Amino acid sequence: MVWMVRDDILREAIDGTGCTPEWAALQTIRLFRHYEDAGLSHDDALAAAKVEMQAIAAEALRIRRRERFQTTVAPWCVIVLGTMACVGWWALWE
Repeated sequence: MVWMVRDDILREAIDGTGCTPEWAALQTIRLFRHYEDAGLSHDDALAAAKVEMQAIAAEALRIRRRERFQTTVAPWCVIVLGTMACVGWWALWE
């Protein structure tokens, strides 16, 4: 059940439209409640929720960077390589 909450939070973090400090605090509380319901003590549940939110933030940033690379840099690399291939073919036939 905690994994379902984690996946929901991760999807929202990847989307990034509503990621504010308040949003992060609410999601940490959401994780905290699930850990506490799972039987952890108050301090352990709080520590686990904080660690989990840090892991979610790191993973969301990694995924967002990869997506940004795929949508901005990768097409330009294809264009440059295609141009270089055309120039190479042109030089080959001259």
